[in-house]
Amino acid sequence: MLGSRGYNNIAVSSSIVEKMASDPAATAKYEKVFAEMSGNSERIEKFARENNDEILSAGALIDKNGKVSYWMVGRSRDTMENPGTVYKEKVQKQIAEKRAKKKEEEALKEKKLAKAESVEKLMEQVKKGFYKYGGMSGDNTAETDAYYDKIHSYVKSLDLSTRRAAPWTLSQLHLEISGRVTQAVKEKDPTWTAGKPISHEILDEIFAGDTIYQDSVNALYSKDSKGLDIQI
Repeated sequence: MLGSRGYNNIAVSSSIVEKMASDPAATAKYEKVFAEMSGNSERIEKFARENNDEILSAGALIDKNGKVSYWMVGRSRDTMENPGTVYKEKVQKQIAEKRAKKKEEEALKEKKLAKAESVEKLMEQVKKGFYKYGGMSGDNTAETDAYYDKIHSYVKSLDLSTRRAAPWTLSQLHLEISGRVTQAVKEKDPTWTAGKPISHEILDEIFAGDTIYQDSVNALYSKDSKGLDIQI
């Protein structure tokens, strides 16, 4: 036995030692085993690297019957996970995911609310132009500023990737709705021209429901917009 640590430990039965002393064939056979053990380090270290193990000792045993057995003692370098720690980390991850999801839902809710408010302001602006100014924009600075403040607030709620396109889209939607209302008014009153008062009964009928808005949105998105970034 060549020590208890290291890779070249050899234990030989006393009966085999006696046999080697008198039998040249047995001597040659077991000396070959001893020689092979001298190169054991490289093989064991390769095995340890491949399996992420630390080998503490290794060697060979030759029993009284001449049988050669090889052995190793070691430990894995892989960290054993504590079940309690694993469960705790799992719960913490679930809590973090739920918080992130809730935060995302709240952000989406706020974005939808901001969008709804901006669309509502857009429709108010269009209606005001027809009810108060006969299809014109009017000259009330305070009203105009309030409208654009609301649009600006909505645009700020958007991601950077869509923020630039939103004002253009809302502007085009405003024009689309105004154009459809103008056409509808002229169909009901062929004598009307921009700037002249419009019967509220006619306007009430045109703006009833959300047909004008939905048709305008559909028309805007169905137009040939290749190369244009449409976003609301």
